[in-house]
Amino acid sequence: MTEEDKEKQIGRLILERANNEKTIASLTVEASRLAKIYADIGEKLSREPQNLIFERESHDARFEAAYPIKASDIDGKRLLQFTNEIRDLMVRQSEIAQQLISLGVN
Repeated sequence: MTEEDKEKQIGRLILERANNEKTIASLTVEASRLAKIYADIGEKLSREPQNLIFERESHDARFEAAYPIKASDIDGKRLLQFTNEIRDLMVRQSEIAQQLISLGVN
């Protein structure tokens, strides 16, 4: 590998690492948002399950919620994909770190 090839590879890895860091940060923000929703659902279920209302779900006016829950926010399949994406990015970050070390970059 020529020095120029090495520098190009280092540049690509550093760019990928930076992009991954941004993606992980945005996914972490989304995870916090989902955590609040799940906490709210748990609270409603334990104290007043009748007021757990889903978006676009018709219900008697006697039952109300501060805000309706989006069914997509509690989709188990989506949650699995979401958490897998975070883990995959973290694994890739470790691989990038090792590749950079092998190229002489700390």
